[in-house]
Amino acid sequence: VHMVLGNHEIMVMSGDVRYVTPKEKQIASFYQVSYSQMFNPRETVIGKWMAGKPGIFKIDGVIFAHGGVITDYGSHSAQTFNDSVYKFIQEPVFTHLMDNGPDTLAYSREKWSERRDFFFDSYSPFWYRGYVQSDTLSQYLAFILSKHKAKIHVVGHTSGPSIRSKYKGKLIATNVDKFGTEMLLLVRKKKKYLRYKIDSDGNVAKLDLVAQ
Repeated sequence: VHMVLGNHEIMVMSGDVRYVTPKEKQIASFYQVSYSQMFNPRETVIGKWMAGKPGIFKIDGVIFAHGGVITDYGSHSAQTFNDSVYKFIQEPVFTHLMDNGPDTLAYSREKWSERRDFFFDSYSPFWYRGYVQSDTLSQYLAFILSKHKAKIHVVGHTSGPSIRSKYKGKLIATNVDKFGTEMLLLVRKKKKYLRYKIDSDGNVAKLDLVAQ
């Protein structure tokens, strides 16, 4: 099982718990710590484990990212980007990115701003929604696929009624409105991928390659 970091993991590790439900926070209360403390990337077992996960990764000809990889981040190889993610998460400034402003006695304003943009910019692989919300970015997607020597880009983050293909099957959006009700299955057959979606009852359907 491979886990890719998304915006919610970044938020929780950096101390931003705006979207954490009371039920989830109750878990931390059992251990008599705050929710963000429980996921501290330098001090807790689960935080350190999560901090070691990639923001982008590729298996065979498929590149995965929570939001999507666009040209602003296309200058990075997946390994270079992931190395930067891990390095930046270890910095003391990381858990202060959601402060109202930088503590200039502890770190420079420039560094605080750069790290905040790296993790929270709307074009970052943790947050990007453009591919799913638009159908005019084929040129950008082709650049990313070529750079990473991939055939398919799989993303989450931006929800829809069902798992769907875009850009003639070169992008697959997997986040659905009703969480956990569908799962993507890719089966490699020679140089092609057979694509299926499986619902919560176990029903299997072929994934249409036509842009939706």
